[in-house]
Amino acid sequence: MDNETDTDTVTDTKTDTGARTDTDTDRAWMMREVVEVAGVRHVVVLSADGLPTTRCGNTDRETGERVAAAASGLASLGRGLAAEFGTGGHAYHQTLTEFDGGFIFVRMAGDGSCLAVVTDARVNAGEIGYRMALQAQRFGEHQGTPYREQPVP
Repeated sequence: MDNETDTDTVTDTKTDTGARTDTDTDRAWMMREVVEVAGVRHVVVLSADGLPTTRCGNTDRETGERVAAAASGLASLGRGLAAEFGTGGHAYHQTLTEFDGGFIFVRMAGDGSCLAVVTDARVNAGEIGYRMALQAQRFGEHQGTPYREQPVP
């Protein structure tokens, strides 16, 4: 397999469930099918407020935080566009951004959670999109993270 992501290193540091995590070991399985795709560089699951909750084994904490921040911004733009121009429920689903040397895919999953995947340019975008949609469908509302409530002054 021609893949920069070593799936053998995608392990939970506490429970060996499949991905390194800072706060939520239950989300590790969300990455398994995505990290196996050739060309995947980083996979991060982030909460509704943009904090990384899980990252693949080759993604260090700092990189995971940068991916989560970028994905959170893209998801926010997507939600705004959906509210302004969408039909029906005005729901935002996913974003694909291409840059020199690769892509970032952001997919909503559950109640505010996002799955973010950074790839190189040679990735099969259709396969990534398909696998991300499957993963998002699998954890749906069960694995969602709600927005943090703001304290009332």
